[in-house]
Amino acid sequence: MRLNLIGPGRLGKALAASLISTGEHELLSVYHPKLTSAQHAVCALGHGMAIDNLKLLPKADITFITCPDDKMPGLINKLSEAMIIQPNSIVMHLSGILSSDILMPLKQQGAHIASLHPLKAFRTASTPDTNAFQGVNCAIEGDNKAIHKLTPLWQAMGAHIFKLDSEKKAAYHAAAVMASNYLVTLAAEASQLFEISGVPPANAREICIQLMQTSLDNLKQTDTPKQALTGPLVRGDLHTIQKHLDAIKLEQTKNLYCAAGLATLPMTNLDKERHAMIKKMLR
Repeated sequence: MRLNLIGPGRLGKALAASLISTGEHELLSVYHPKLTSAQHAVCALGHGMAIDNLKLLPKADITFITCPDDKMPGLINKLSEAMIIQPNSIVMHLSGILSSDILMPLKQQGAHIASLHPLKAFRTASTPDTNAFQGVNCAIEGDNKAIHKLTPLWQAMGAHIFKLDSEKKAAYHAAAVMASNYLVTLAAEASQLFEISGVPPANAREICIQLMQTSLDNLKQTDTPKQALTGPLVRGDLHTIQKHLDAIKLEQTKNLYCAAGLATLPMTNLDKERHAMIKKMLR
């Protein structure tokens, strides 16, 4: 298939490189409002034509939009005004929070629309990874025709595809942020506490990673998060929890500890009295 890429960031370049590597697709152009950015992407990919004017987009079977979320409404309006998207072609964006509905102006011009979001954090790399989507879970929603055509394309790159309700995409994206981004936040806060206790920074980081990996392994080996849960909250150890609260001096860290504790409390099997006592402590 003939492809256009709008937005050659980390995700966009990884996508283009992965598609090119299958040997079944041709990258026609790479668009960025700054021509030098488009040129750098073309140079890294070794394919395509760099452009900084949407009106120069060549006729393509699929147009991928991987620009930042806040830039997407304006970009879609420009595409719609330019009248350059081919009827019966596919337009797909890769935003985690925006649904395919934002592409409706292009659908009204005859395009088939869809949205796909890969559940993976893409890192900056000098050479785009052609296996970036191998084993990655990806949520897709949009027109049935677009989904039907695009699913095999992503599966050929090794991705696992599942359908999503577009109306519930915000909840889906919040879940992804909590599982991915906020795990890093927890690691940063825990590392800081380790260092306050006297653990050298390098050791603190390693300890956090090891503990988190152990918990992730437990999650993989159990049927529910509740079964993987350990620690003083599960045991209902009031004295330990109070000592934690007394030891944590930073308000931000204490608020996070309490919020996480309150969210975890319903997963315990504590009696009503102990449950209520801990809940009061954390509040």
